[in-house]
Order: sequence, then C-alpha cells, then structure tokens
Amino acid sequence: IQLSPSYAQPPIWSEKCLNAVRNCVNEWRNIVSYHGEKQMQTSCNLIPLGENKSQSDGDVEESAYKEEYPMHPRNEWSKSTSLQVYGLVQMAMQSGPLKGSNPGYFKRCGAEVASIAKIFLINCTSDKEGLEVGDVEKNLRFTAKQKESIEKWIRNAEKAIAVNKPPSKSSLKLQATSKGDKKKRKKSKA
Repeated sequence: IQLSPSYAQPPIWSEKCLNAVRNCVNEWRNIVSYHGEKQMQTSCNLIPLGENKSQSDGDVEESAYKEEYPMHPRNEWSKSTSLQVYGLVQMAMQSGPLKGSNPGYFKRCGAEVASIAKIFLINCTSDKEGLEVGDVEKNLRFTAKQKESIEKWIRNAEKAIAVNKPPSKSSLKLQATSKGDKKKRKKSKA
C-alpha cells in the first residue's frame, strides 16, 4: 500500500488503495456477522453469552468452550484479525496523498483528499450506507480506542473540508512526482 508512488494522486489512491481496504473491511464484517455470536450459539448449542448462570463446573466448561470458538470476541484469533483489519485502515490513512503523515492528518492534503478519506472511513465503519460510525466494536471487533481514533480522523477530515484549503506545496509536489514517474514508465516502454 505505501510503496507505490502513483498512489499520491487522489483518484488512483481512492480506486486502488481505499477500495481494496474497504473490501477487506467489508469481508471481515461479513465474517463476523455470519460466524459471530449467533452462529456460535447455534452450532455449539451453547447458552447466550450475556446470560448469568451459576458457575457450576459445567458452566465453567461451557464458558471456556465458548472462548475457544474462533469467532468468540475474546478469542485470540478474532482479536488478532480485527487488529490486522484496523491496521489496514490505518495504513490506508497514511498512504497515497497522506503519505508520511500521522493517520488522519489532513491539513496538508486539501479538501479533495479529506473528502475522499471521510467517505472511505464512513463507508468502512457504518453499518449500512449511513452517515455516521456504526457499532464497530461489535461489527468489526475494534476496541474502544480504535473506534475513537477513527471518529477523530473523520472529525479532522470534516475540519479540512470546511476550511477548504488547497493542497500544500509538498503535497502537490508528491502528486506531480507520481505523474512524472508514470510518464517516464510510458516512455521507457515505447
């Protein structure tokens, strides 16, 4: 994601980087939705996770068995995968025209890139084609801190859109360099 110089151009970044990451996030959401708590309860014939029962030996064994289920929220596999998915989203926010910055830092990139990033973040985190962050803690298994980070990135994008400044000189230079690399590759092929 971060190594391709042509991703500095907003349309290419959106098409080739953000769409791929969005597809990964949506696939993880679908996996969690299908194999999540409901599937765990029906396939394992277990009690619902939220029920309070006395902690007899059988209940302790059932509880331990639930946590061994790969899609249980406390299972290490599930935690690791959700961390990797969050890492992809974060990397997307540090690539292309946002390369070399902290994730969600839109002050140099201009309103166009901030708008693309905001739409991407909302599409990744909303339950449906909504306008706000959905329950990413349940649907994507993100932590509360990860959810707060994404909400902060969306707020920062909204601020950059409202200010409506053009991209900085360094951002424009990065985009021009990526266009120049493309022209050089075309000439060398000819």
